[in-house]
Amino acid sequence: MSIAACLFATADAQGRPQNPARIPMEDIKSLYFKDGHKTLSRRKNPLPQLQCIGNSKHICDTYGPDIVLCKNQGDGAWKCEADLHHSVRFGTVDVSCEGWEGPHDDYVMRGSCLLKYTI
Repeated sequence: MSIAACLFATADAQGRPQNPARIPMEDIKSLYFKDGHKTLSRRKNPLPQLQCIGNSKHICDTYGPDIVLCKNQGDGAWKCEADLHHSVRFGTVDVSCEGWEGPHDDYVMRGSCLLKYTI
């Protein structure tokens, strides 16, 4: 296969080449976030996938999850689940991803999503 054929092997409905790192946010049905793992980025430094906010460092370090599964509920709403200690639960959850062209782009960079949460 020639180089040109490889470059255009994936195309959208209008015949434009697709970038496998660019994905419509609405196509993301679920995401796994892992403690100690970093996001991917086009323009920024990688960030932790899991970010406990608004609580003391001790609470986050003691009760924070190792892995979180978040499911897209539509319209920007996410439901997140993790194996948490029986005495804690998620407060707020905020999934965000790096927009491909900018902060309000409907397309995002694959692997750029992170979860900010309270417990």
